[in-house]
Amino acid sequence: MTEAVAGAGVALPACGDERAGAGDLSDAGKLVYLAFQKTTEDVLALAEELFRAGKRTAEEALLREAQRVGCGVVQVTLSHGTLLSWVRERADWVARQVCDTYNADLANEIARIIADTPTANRWSLSYQLQAWEAGRQSWKSPQVAVTEAFTVENEAKMQFQQMNAVQEPEYWFGYSLSCEVCRKIAAGNPHTRQYAERVGLPHVGCLDHWHVRGGEYVDCAELWLGE
Repeated sequence: MTEAVAGAGVALPACGDERAGAGDLSDAGKLVYLAFQKTTEDVLALAEELFRAGKRTAEEALLREAQRVGCGVVQVTLSHGTLLSWVRERADWVARQVCDTYNADLANEIARIIADTPTANRWSLSYQLQAWEAGRQSWKSPQVAVTEAFTVENEAKMQFQQMNAVQEPEYWFGYSLSCEVCRKIAAGNPHTRQYAERVGLPHVGCLDHWHVRGGEYVDCAELWLGE
């Protein structure tokens, strides 16, 4: 299994703590900060959203891997196991990180507005923060979603390969090697399945072909699929 989730099992500060710099704001700034800050409830809600998305991503990744090694799996459903636990811990950790980052950015934005307009009251601060929050959310949410999708998919694939001891065969190209193109391909032997599928037969009338050697796959009946 790959390394544990960064930060998993570590007690992180609650959202809205002094680490965000809210204590240095003016009275009006502190009031607005309390109104806009992310709370523990926000963390829990985001963690659940990330967990549901991560579970789907992991299930889809396992399904693709199972089919890639030739097993006739049509659906993967995670209900327990090490991978699902990893997804849960990852979602909890990322949600807290997102929350802490937001609160720190919020305090900095309030301080910036006050520095630009020292006479700003809580009403004008709130008005400007609404636009700031909407703009930030428009790029931050997609960024988190894409990052987590790639991270969870990679973890699912790594666990699949480790738990199933999958060793892909080697793909060798050759036979006549009557042209320069084919000789160049053969010079790189052995190749991966992905490369062989991408190249195929390199030209019309090619007499060369791909040979598969080696490779070890688990019995499909004993395939590990996250549980």
